[in-house]
Amino acid sequence: MNNPKAALPFIILLLALTYGYAWALPYLPAFDRPDWVGIALLNSGLALLTLFLWKPAAQPPRPEPERFAAWSMGPLLFVTTLLICLFSYQVESVRPSAYPYTLFEIFGLCLWVPIIEEIIFRYFLSDWIGQKLDGLGTVYISGLVFALAHTSPPEGPWPPLGPFLLGCAATWSYRTSGRILAPILLHAACNASAILFALYAPSWLELLSWVYQKL
Repeated sequence: MNNPKAALPFIILLLALTYGYAWALPYLPAFDRPDWVGIALLNSGLALLTLFLWKPAAQPPRPEPERFAAWSMGPLLFVTTLLICLFSYQVESVRPSAYPYTLFEIFGLCLWVPIIEEIIFRYFLSDWIGQKLDGLGTVYISGLVFALAHTSPPEGPWPPLGPFLLGCAATWSYRTSGRILAPILLHAACNASAILFALYAPSWLELLSWVYQKL
């Protein structure tokens, strides 16, 4: 059984370092690229370092219904988004040309970013936290770390709710399925849904802006 009290100093240090990381990001050079690209390049280096240095602990087997739910979260979110966009597109008659995205942006936000962030935040950090805490404590702290990393200081000094919810769901998905691909699919579906809403259902994106902030 893990000892939460013994882990407390490490968890506080981790939260502080993550928040400091978020504060430092605006001052890093973006190499004349969009902000998310500069951050993605930095995180790609961290992800590669993680793959070389970290060996995740084996997850205990979970019941089949839980594993099925963990794998289903991403596809279910994506299919639900498609249905909403199809309905909204017919009703609102929104034309996608009003919200242009390049293929590079779609690839980066829906594949590159989910892969590298899940390697860092799930493959490494949530696994490390799971060795310090049990059960929901791991899910909560991992979600909080993910949210803090997506904070936008000083304009938005508080961790956003959307990334916190995604971080919690992705951590549960990873620990339940035992595979990093499950949270990658969920993260990719979440980012793809934001793009689809922007293209075909902007009213939904505005309604759910609190969820999609800084994903």
